Amino acid sequence: MFRFRPSALRVSVLTLIGLLAGTAQPASGQNPALPFAHNPEAGIVYADSTVPRIDIWIPADTLQVILSDVTSDREWRARFRWQGNGLRDSVGLVGFRLKGNTSRYSGKKSFKISFNTFVPGTRWQGVKDLNLNGEHNDPTVARARISWNFARRMGLAAARVNHVALYINGTYFGVYANIEHLNDDYVKHRYGTDDGNLYKCLYPAPLQFRSTNPNDYKFIAQGRRAYELKTNTEQDDYTDLATFIQLLNQAPDADLLCTLDTLLDINEYLLTLAVEISLGHWDNYAVNNNNYYLYRSPHDGRFHFLLYDLDNTMGIDWFGINWTLKNVYQWGITGFPLYGRLMANDELRQRFTYYLKAANDLLYAPEFRTQILQIRDQMGPYALNDPYRPSDYGYTFQQFNLGYTATIGAHVKEGILPYLFKRNLNTAQQLTTPSGAPLFRSPRVRTASSSMPVEVSTGVDGMQPVARVGWIWNADTSSAGGALGIASDTAWLTFQPQEQRWTGSFLPPVHTDQLSGQFWAQTNGNRTAFWPCSPQKVPLHRSEGFIFNEVGARHPDFLEVYHRGSEPLNLGNYAVSNDSAGTNPYALPSQTVNPGERRCLDLSDTLNRPFGLSSLGEWVVLLYRPDTLAPYLPVDVLRYPALPEGTTYARLTDGHALWGLARPGTPCAPNEPNAVLPDTVPVVYPNPHGRELTAANPHPFPVRATLHTASGEWLAEWTLPAASHVPLIDDFPPGFRVWTYTADGLFLGAERTVRLP
Repeated sequence: MFRFRPSALRVSVLTLIGLLAGTAQPASGQNPALPFAHNPEAGIVYADSTVPRIDIWIPADTLQVILSDVTSDREWRARFRWQGNGLRDSVGLVGFRLKGNTSRYSGKKSFKISFNTFVPGTRWQGVKDLNLNGEHNDPTVARARISWNFARRMGLAAARVNHVALYINGTYFGVYANIEHLNDDYVKHRYGTDDGNLYKCLYPAPLQFRSTNPNDYKFIAQGRRAYELKTNTEQDDYTDLATFIQLLNQAPDADLLCTLDTLLDINEYLLTLAVEISLGHWDNYAVNNNNYYLYRSPHDGRFHFLLYDLDNTMGIDWFGINWTLKNVYQWGITGFPLYGRLMANDELRQRFTYYLKAANDLLYAPEFRTQILQIRDQMGPYALNDPYRPSDYGYTFQQFNLGYTATIGAHVKEGILPYLFKRNLNTAQQLTTPSGAPLFRSPRVRTASSSMPVEVSTGVDGMQPVARVGWIWNADTSSAGGALGIASDTAWLTFQPQEQRWTGSFLPPVHTDQLSGQFWAQTNGNRTAFWPCSPQKVPLHRSEGFIFNEVGARHPDFLEVYHRGSEPLNLGNYAVSNDSAGTNPYALPSQTVNPGERRCLDLSDTLNRPFGLSSLGEWVVLLYRPDTLAPYLPVDVLRYPALPEGTTYARLTDGHALWGLARPGTPCAPNEPNAVLPDTVPVVYPNPHGRELTAANPHPFPVRATLHTASGEWLAEWTLPAASHVPLIDDFPPGFRVWTYTADGLFLGAERTVRLP
């Protein structure tokens, strides 16, 4: 059988190294205050430029019952009116009740207004309910709002909050913090879905191991579950929480980071801890095993640690502890494993230091201080006339003002601004110098419900500018006709300044249902990082339809599509384009095509076609739409190489995962086995690798593999037999590797790998 081979091509190792190094992408911002979660806009309900008025009308005797029966969560019928932020609106039927834990027993109580209690499914201005917190412990009534604003500035999932003036039956009840409720809507807005399990965790919730039985984490404390499932309550399945807690507690120290990688967004928690320490939030997990949520997102399968109840912050203390002085590295209880084990890990301690330095930079920044004083001035008139302000601690209006700038006494050990100044100063003195590899922020790998590209994105933070980010993928194609069952490549990501994320997409081999990969990032200083520790499996959901099968660009120009599905399809639902964006689509003729059939598209007549095909190589895109009113979506993308005279670019066989050059081609006919020279190169895997790795040679002839360092130093050579997997040993120092592959003096290709320590 005739085999076409390209002409001999000699490439020096140093030239290859330069080509493989690539060009640096724009550096990502050095501020880690970038989104771990997407916080929605404030909207009318939480806009903070004014203090809206809320009116509640409820029978007087009912109100008296609510105020006296402080243990009850019964919701009572009431009427609601809103005035503020450019809106006047009323709701004729809402639920009204007390809320909170200790605040129920205070003079200034907190309330919940529910819009969907008596009319299920109802939302007002997009929200199910309003949580009005009296903030009776805080003379400024502002610590929670300031803290949530700080968390949002630092890129965490944060509640929206403003202040409102509450009137009940026409009587002024005071100024309240209107804080967004942490529920299914909350996580859906920030993580894209509410399908996962959301746990509300209150004292005692230390995340300590109890048993392998998920039901053992449903224990009752203080009249409710310490770990209370708030979504998927019908299933009431605690398996994910039990698994996480078990591994958190029992994973060996050396394996802790890699064990938790795919169970918890570790960096998100470390930033959360840094924010809590900066704000002096002690009524939290790390100190009091209290007041947090855990949400397991189906998008990444990981738990996300969510802040909650930020009123005991910025100088409020009940235990005689000076939170401005407390050492930032000895903040919490080491017996609480999420805090203790992570802080005992050297690498994670470095990451925490980086995030804490960033939080500390914002803590006493001029713009943050200005925002705090603006809140004080906005609320002043409403606090002046608040009838319940002195109910619990006798706070005067003078103390309302002083609470921002001076010590009040009792449990208010510091004014807000003095606290921020002292905490900022002491943190700066306690911090070590952070160093380390890049930090991944909310990495995502998503697939569509068709043969769409796999979409990958991640934020990357670090002490040095980030030069390159990629997603290294591996696919097993052996079960569906792949040459040796191995396909591997790197999808290089592009920095998106507006999103502050690196994004990219690629189409994996058509014949694969086993795809895995991991993110890789490199700084300008050659510090590298990977996430996760080992390649993560990615589920592929492919629709059955047409794919490209062969392309010719020299008299005639043609595209051949192949039907790999099991049901007849109308070719008229498809189009082709000659650019990677899929613009200027050329609609294909309407005709029925049966499974296993092909169609040849003649593109030679450029007068009557929107484009021709270049023999120098270009993009072609196959597009699909279910009907004429729907937009086209890409279902296959091909970038073919330069085509010498008398050749085509074809799959090795019809529908095969691998492509190559064929002479002669087989337009509109089955691709002939062994008639196509694969343009793939051998690969080594895994990548990155340790001492032991494997080389796969897909060619039916021996290949010489030569190994060099990134600087061009020769390290070793191996001969890879035809169609073989060869175990190799890399006993050389860690670093970047460049592999070159030749056969009979012909250059076949090269790739880049990383040798781990």
